[in-house]
Amino acid sequence: MPPHQPSARSQLASAERHARKGRIADALQAYRAVLTRYPGNRHAREGVQVLAAKAAAPALGHYRSGRYREALQVAAAALATDPDNLPLLEVLAASHRHLGQPQGAVPVYDRLIALSDRVAFHVAKAAALHEAGQPGAAVPLLEAALTRVPQDRTGGMTLARCRLAMGHPRRALHAIEAVLAGDPEDAGALALQGEILLTLGDLPQARAALAASLRDNTADASPLATLAQLARATGDRAEATRLLRQALTLQPQTPALHRNLSMVHDYCVGDPHIAQMRALLPKVTGEDGQSQIHFALFNAFDRLDNHATAMTHLDQANAARRRFLRYDPARDTALLPWLRDLSVPPGPTGPKGAPTPIFVTGLPRSGTTLTETLLARHTGATPAGELPVVNARLAPLLRRLQAENRSTLGEEETAELAAQLRDDLAQNAGGRAAVIDKMPLNFRYVQLIAGLLPDARFIHLSRQPMANGWSLLRHCFGSLGNGFAYDAEDIARFMALERAHMEAIAPRLGTRLLRLRYEDLVQDPLAWARRMADHCGLPEAPGRDPAARAILTASTEQVRQPVSLHRNAGWKPYAPWLQPLAKALENTGLGAQEGVNDPSQIGPPHI
Repeated sequence: MPPHQPSARSQLASAERHARKGRIADALQAYRAVLTRYPGNRHAREGVQVLAAKAAAPALGHYRSGRYREALQVAAAALATDPDNLPLLEVLAASHRHLGQPQGAVPVYDRLIALSDRVAFHVAKAAALHEAGQPGAAVPLLEAALTRVPQDRTGGMTLARCRLAMGHPRRALHAIEAVLAGDPEDAGALALQGEILLTLGDLPQARAALAASLRDNTADASPLATLAQLARATGDRAEATRLLRQALTLQPQTPALHRNLSMVHDYCVGDPHIAQMRALLPKVTGEDGQSQIHFALFNAFDRLDNHATAMTHLDQANAARRRFLRYDPARDTALLPWLRDLSVPPGPTGPKGAPTPIFVTGLPRSGTTLTETLLARHTGATPAGELPVVNARLAPLLRRLQAENRSTLGEEETAELAAQLRDDLAQNAGGRAAVIDKMPLNFRYVQLIAGLLPDARFIHLSRQPMANGWSLLRHCFGSLGNGFAYDAEDIARFMALERAHMEAIAPRLGTRLLRLRYEDLVQDPLAWARRMADHCGLPEAPGRDPAARAILTASTEQVRQPVSLHRNAGWKPYAPWLQPLAKALENTGLGAQEGVNDPSQIGPPHI
């Protein structure tokens, strides 16, 4: 005979007594016992909601005050005794994201979904995946959520951002247009539409969308920041400066705005912006924000030729950025040999009319933008910038191969992946005969891409190690994928891995790979432009001013200036502080090979 169970009424009375005496955990247990038997009981459901909110109040107070680390700690401690508390779980997940730990938020959202299958939790999980650099994993969740609630604005906005991050700007535009169909004056959606149109190179429509987003929007600085990016990308530093100053009047404590301003502003001794940033620095929480302010202060003092102060801030910027990204050198050390050992059956020939893929690779800051700009002189080629499509397509496949302990792609896998890559590249080709993808770190996948796309052509850049290393150290990359760039030893190690990788795969690619040095390129850019065009099968028909287009990478200003080798000596004023970099390069053998002590050495073209 089953044991006697107390009535729902007596359990509710017991829960209320516990609650009056402050025994919140016991009260919640009693209310949930009722809900287990009677899921629709209104009194029990309301009791749980009230008590759960009361239990979450301390953590929520920290969160709303911007004390995210404290919020996370308090929420985690409270969940130890109340693991099903929805408000606590929401605070925990949101705190992870604010602290730059989106991967930690994902299992929390899984728990929330298991407890309450709300569309909002699915959308939040997708947003966390996007922030963690996994937009491909987020898209199916968002598409399913929008099937359930098509008008969900947050879901639509997040879907547009994920598609943009995957290198699918036209699909992103479709997603944001669906949001705008519900509210054509949605300022946030208009701002994102402007960002997408800028990526597509439609500058007039991008400006129009961004201007529309500002009509009734007096608090959000993001449209101004995107307009400033557009101005800088087209060479208008003065307009970029004006827009960023205006943005900072709205959001003076946003580190990224200060860093962006530092890249276009001409500083003077006693400049008020320096004082503003110094005053802000102690108030900035989080290593990402700290690093951005220190990078901005480095830029300011670098322009003033105050090298000692500049270097103090640069050291702190790189240390904070490295901590934020949690870069693990062992992953790259293991990845590149594994990629070289992968076996790929020959991919199918591209369909008639498909654009020829041209991949420009190398370390970041090695001359890839200059190379793309020279190739862009030819009207048959579309300069698509740094497309994320290769990594977005390959990363899930590579994870699956590793999980299955496989080193060979099947023929069906190869055909499907090749078709996806061709479709992604065609979306960015603008109807032209060739499309240039200059994502530098695609060098890791060159052998794999060559197997998938038999008509692809490759140009790989290298640069003198000290010059390249210094250019990496002084730059704060917007993406999360260059974690090696914030430490001298990491840079030297990664540079050595890159050189060894390319030496190993170059014979396998034969004439499909053109290797050249930045130093040779800048000595005779037009001669190399012709040689690169011949290598890629582009007709000798230059028809565009390569500097007239919007350039959205970090080299936007350099490629508008006269080509010169003097940039290779940019590290010399900082030589007293760069001994760790010089020593690290020497320890890898790169310094002795390529003139750490004399960056003016230039050898013959390396083809």
